[in-house]
Amino acid sequence: MKWNLDSLYKGFNSFAYKNDLENLEMEISHINKKFNEDFKNLNDEKFIEFLEEIFLKYEKIYSFYDKLHNFVFLTLSTNSSNKEGIDNDLILDDLGVKISLINSNLSKIISSRENVLTLLYKSEILNEYKFLIEEILKESKHLLSNDLEETMGKIYNYGAVYFSKLQESLVSKYKVEINLNGENKEIPLTECRSLLESTCKETRRKAFESEKKLYKFMKEPLAYSINSIKKSFIYDTKKRGYDSPLSRSLDNNRISHEILDSMISVVKESLPFFREFLKLKSKLLGNKSERINFYDLFSPTKSLSKEINFEYGKEFLIKNFYDFSKEVGDFVKNAFENNWIDSEIYEGKVGGAFCSNINPIKESRILLNYTNSYEGIFTLAHELGHAYHGEVLKNERILNTNYPMTIAETASIFFETLICDKAYESLDKDEKILILEYELNNGAQLVVDIYSRFLFEKEVFERCENEFLTPENLHEIMKKAQEDSYGDSMNPEYFKEAWIYKSHYYDFYNNFYNFPYTFGHLFSLGLYKFYLNNKEEFIPKYNMILKNSGKNNLKDLCNMCGIDITKKEFFKNSIEILKDKFEKYKSLVCEN
Repeated sequence: MKWNLDSLYKGFNSFAYKNDLENLEMEISHINKKFNEDFKNLNDEKFIEFLEEIFLKYEKIYSFYDKLHNFVFLTLSTNSSNKEGIDNDLILDDLGVKISLINSNLSKIISSRENVLTLLYKSEILNEYKFLIEEILKESKHLLSNDLEETMGKIYNYGAVYFSKLQESLVSKYKVEINLNGENKEIPLTECRSLLESTCKETRRKAFESEKKLYKFMKEPLAYSINSIKKSFIYDTKKRGYDSPLSRSLDNNRISHEILDSMISVVKESLPFFREFLKLKSKLLGNKSERINFYDLFSPTKSLSKEINFEYGKEFLIKNFYDFSKEVGDFVKNAFENNWIDSEIYEGKVGGAFCSNINPIKESRILLNYTNSYEGIFTLAHELGHAYHGEVLKNERILNTNYPMTIAETASIFFETLICDKAYESLDKDEKILILEYELNNGAQLVVDIYSRFLFEKEVFERCENEFLTPENLHEIMKKAQEDSYGDSMNPEYFKEAWIYKSHYYDFYNNFYNFPYTFGHLFSLGLYKFYLNNKEEFIPKYNMILKNSGKNNLKDLCNMCGIDITKKEFFKNSIEILKDKFEKYKSLVCEN
């Protein structure tokens, strides 16, 4: 299946696209004129009217930009060489700098009024934006002058952000040379990585070695890229008065050091459990050593007896989501019927999977590289969870639809866990083993591997401020991080080139794009446990959490369902769910 973007635009040359781009530029000009008005001498009533008008104009700007940006982003995601897409991406990058200045100006207006928080209750619009306004007040101390904000924004767009796009371009365009079944082939990197799920050990080994060989051609330019991005972010962070890149990331993710420390502490304590699983899996794969090979991490220990094609996956998901909730079933069915999904593997398409929620048209688009396996179904369920999150938020005021990465995985991992359990109920023994294996693999990725990525990025930030990190340095840092995470469960060769492929390290505006995944995973498992114990009460409370995800910090949001995320106990309880699954897994594989 390929998605249809017509409800966004029919092309870059369409009247609708050009008109919206023109309207965006016009609205930015209008709001900037409004900022030049004398607002300091307004009485409270007039100030409220002034601020309401600013927010309504900002909503229009955000809506136009979100729609245009999504069209460009989605187009390039399926055709990274699209020249019109690349050109329009540059245009929107420049407009994005101007929009960031709106945040700066809005912050200065709000912080100029000492009693601004007491005025919010006199306006329905402003009261709905209470949390956002409070966040703007907190961030105001980190703002620079408008001229400097604009200058730095443009410099980063033409420097660090371009380096990010270089990484995306190299990964999507380069082909892997590999010998399969005695035939030399050139295949996209995304297709090569899908071979790591093969049941044939030799195929997995060849894919892994071929992938690593390709990275020899990328390591030099991408070492320069990662140094540029991280050094630029360190400078920007210091200039704005943040304590560190990690502290800034925690603020952006609306959690505290206390919460992160509690979670990381439980992650460390859980490593022996995950290592035990990986050692057992290595044994089941027939390896001589109990240490698992990196290329075995994603492989099943058993072969499927049937083809899990996309059509089967579609029907399976629709049926089981209807069993969970008619509301969710209707939503999922609509996503398929209206071509919101791009599932095929082809040249020029980016790797991985994602969902873009497009609030202005109240729809979403899902990209994945579907493989004929249960993992393909579960990945699609995961992305449909993101889309459902957008569905619950679609009638919120648009500036309240932004939620941090820490809460972004809530619906996705919940949906994925639900579908795994639904599949488990109806399958035979070998397929049950595959389902449990998938969930444990996923848990190992989101806890163990994410911990290694966190350690890698932490050390990169600590070192690159005062030195240039060569490809060899980056290999060394990645290997050490993987050693600390995987320990004696992993073949000592490791995958030290992982920093080249992972696009998260190259996102200038989203550093430490790792620990939020672990938080989201453990939070979602906790919610799933609540669902199993309280099925009748669950949906309203679940929707309440999703609906309020853009209007609360994580601690307050979790308090809505009686969860204290400052304590280790919450994270321990979530790990216990995975430990229970491991006990089932051991029981089944030991019967064979």
